[in-house]
Amino acid sequence: MPWLCNRKLAVDETLHDVHQNLALIGFYLQKDIDRTTPEFPVLFSEEDKLWAKRELTALSPNGVRIGIHPGSSAEHGMDAKRWSPSKFGQLADLVCQALKGEAYIFGGPGEGDLQHGVASAMKTKVHLAPAASLPRTAAMLFSVPCVSATIQV
Repeated sequence: MPWLCNRKLAVDETLHDVHQNLALIGFYLQKDIDRTTPEFPVLFSEEDKLWAKRELTALSPNGVRIGIHPGSSAEHGMDAKRWSPSKFGQLADLVCQALKGEAYIFGGPGEGDLQHGVASAMKTKVHLAPAASLPRTAAMLFSVPCVSATIQV
């Protein structure tokens, strides 16, 4: 079968997965792909960023925001791999307490009960992120600064 690709590319364990995948794409497309500086795709517009900032500020002035998305696609049985809402709530409480922040629970269509379940399991301040389009949800998530922390459990 001419469409079946049966060539192999050796794994280079010194490369990050992003660079491995780019090498794989270039190998199969037989194209030279620049792997030095991969660019992340644009997910949202400036208008979406402004909307996200307004929404987050309206929910709370606390700038330490802990973004939580406890859901997963119900397609292909992925929802069976979800943690329970109480476990997400316990983890979110630990992180919020350690960082003195507030939780923002995100969810997709049909995940309102899951969001409420996580929120009701929490003791710290929690906000339900508004339902929004995928670009606006991404803008909200990217508006949450990344912080590294070690939390003793």
